[in-house]
Amino acid sequence: MSTKTLLFAAALLIWIASLHALPRLGCMCVQTIDRPISLNFVRKIEQRLPSGSCRRIEIRMTMRNKRVICANPSDKWVQDMLLEVQKKNTNESQLSTSQL
Repeated sequence: MSTKTLLFAAALLIWIASLHALPRLGCMCVQTIDRPISLNFVRKIEQRLPSGSCRRIEIRMTMRNKRVICANPSDKWVQDMLLEVQKKNTNESQLSTSQL
């Protein structure tokens, strides 16, 4: 075998090995909370849609104390909170565009 072929094969093996060494990004929420949380304590809400790495919708909330919790997206209080945030964001965007 030529030197180029050996170098290519070695690079390919290293690349494949590095893929296996990377952590897989499966579902991030192992368990969810049941009790409602006040929006005042929430700093950020993330909604992860189903993908190849996780087949369910996940709602992750970063609290003001930087703790991350997961909530069940089918719980009524979570749906109400998401609607409230959506309305708030819509009102803020309407205010900023009307000021132009």
